Amino acid sequence: MYRIDDISSFLVPGTLAIHDELEALVARFVGKPAAMVFGMGFATNSANIPTLVGKGDLIISDELNHTSLVLGARLSGAKIKVFKHNGKARSASTRG
Repeated sequence: MYRIDDISSFLVPGTLAIHDELEALVARFVGKPAAMVFGMGFATNSANIPTLVGKGDLIISDELNHTSLVLGARLSGAKIKVFKHNGKARSASTRG
């Protein structure tokens, strides 16, 4: 039997056998050798963006992005250029 906290972010109860089963099922479904499943979007964005980009990289970010995306970008150490939502498109290299 599983409790409510067992279906929350893996950071709360830890990884259980059911989580491993879910990841294996998702991997088979998408035809890949493995998959990762995240229980909540905030942690997915804020914790994983820094694993994908870092110092020396550039993130071009909409000014209306969710806080989790903004936090992940800031934690990454990458250079961040913010553009105005629905604003005129300009090359990132021309913005100061």
